[in-house]
Parts: sequence; C-alpha cells; structure tokens
Amino acid sequence: LCGNHNYKKETFDLLNRLRKIKEDRKKVTAILGGGSWIKGVPQTISLLKHKKINFEQIPNMEYSKFLEKLSTYTTFAFKPLDYDTCPRVAIEAALLECELDLNDNVLIKDDDWFKQTPKEIESFLKEKTNSFWKNIEV
Repeated sequence: LCGNHNYKKETFDLLNRLRKIKEDRKKVTAILGGGSWIKGVPQTISLLKHKKINFEQIPNMEYSKFLEKLSTYTTFAFKPLDYDTCPRVAIEAALLECELDLNDNVLIKDDDWFKQTPKEIESFLKEKTNSFWKNIEV
C-alpha cells in the first residue's frame, strides 16, 4: 500500500465526481500553498517564475475543499526537495486528471500503475488496499 494512504469509498466518489468537471478548468498551474520545507514550495515558485509559467497557490484548507479547488486547474506542479516515495497529493492530482509537473523526487512518477488512466490508478489503489489487509495477520 502506497505511503499508507487508505483511500475510502467516499474519497474515490468525491474524486470521480470532481473529475467530470473539466471544461472550465483554469489554464494555470496549481501548487501547494504551504507545508513543511520538504514540499519545496518556495523553490517551486522560483522555478515556475523563471520559466514564466502562470501559477496559483492553493491555500491550506479542509481536505474535500482542497480536492475541489485542485480539480479546477489544468496542471499541478509538485517538486519536493527530497525523495517522496508516494505523495498523496500527486496521486490525487492524477486521479483528477490534472497534467502533472513533477520532479525526480516524486518516486512514483515513472511507475507503470501511475502512468495509467484515473480509473486504472483507482483500481490499482483499491486492489493494493485489499491485498494489504488480506496479508496482515492480526
């Protein structure tokens, strides 16, 4: 199971509902509004400014509101400063069909399962959750 992310049915339902709203997306790159230093927000801002890429920061907010806001953008940039094996925010952006601008510290970016369609990624995550709990002896 990737990064111990235990996605619930309600989360997948929300992501599926939000994914259908594509026609009015902002032609702007979304980035995180903050977080710990490891998220690399200031460095991401500098890089996007240097490349003259329009971006907006999504401020910290309640989880479902964050996903709703993220779904309004065409692209999501995430460039952590160190290895992040399986960042939840990158998975959520992929499930929302955002174009992804990731650096090499996002270790899942080249995984076969992560390069698939949102429905296939969702199926993979659901299967991993099921197999994880089947293989755990309590």
